[in-house]
Amino acid sequence: MLKINKSQVSKFVKGSGDTNPLHMDDLYARKTPFGKQVLHGVLILLKSLTHLDVSHTLRIEKLSLELFHAAFLDQEYRVQIEFKTENKGIITVLDEDVPILQAKINFCEIIVKQQPKYKISSSKNIPTETCCYFSIDNFSV
Repeated sequence: MLKINKSQVSKFVKGSGDTNPLHMDDLYARKTPFGKQVLHGVLILLKSLTHLDVSHTLRIEKLSLELFHAAFLDQEYRVQIEFKTENKGIITVLDEDVPILQAKINFCEIIVKQQPKYKISSSKNIPTETCCYFSIDNFSV
């Protein structure tokens, strides 16, 4: 189950800078068609990623996200995880049987390098190879 409270939203807003009143201001949100504060889609995605049980030698190579419906504070949602292959998975967050969002994820093995390679350009060291890692181990909201 996945449930996000106001404190978690506040922490996410601090890190993301997304202060849209639809997500933060209860009075404003009540006047919208949603009738109450709506959770950030990316926050729901990040929280759902913590439900993955994957090897620490994998990293997310590609992620596509589809948002279907709004999600709200302090409401429980079900997280469904399905692996199509060893390196491809789908996370669906549901309100009962209604999908809220779906993320399709491609994983790849992490290649650990001993030393980064550099080239000299305009007297600055610039990595010739870069890699972006996403770790869900330390994610806490």
